[in-house]
Amino acid sequence: MDTRSFLINTLKLLEQSSPPPKNAHHAITYARYGSNEDGWEDRLALQVNVDGTFHCLFLDAEDFAKTPQALVSDIMEILPNGHS
Repeated sequence: MDTRSFLINTLKLLEQSSPPPKNAHHAITYARYGSNEDGWEDRLALQVNVDGTFHCLFLDAEDFAKTPQALVSDIMEILPNGHS
């Protein structure tokens, strides 16, 4: 599966598993990851809207080795407020 399809399928499954609040969304965006001490790297950040609060999860190579279903399952386990 190409990267674009992987990301779209992941977002679709995530919105089915944890619907965002009305007029809200989940998003994939670019973000800097790291610190001034350790240095910074560019990453994709998955922002999940749970009850109006965005939770940022950084995606890495291990995530892209999973199926969208497996990735969403892993995400659901770590979301707060009983969204697991």
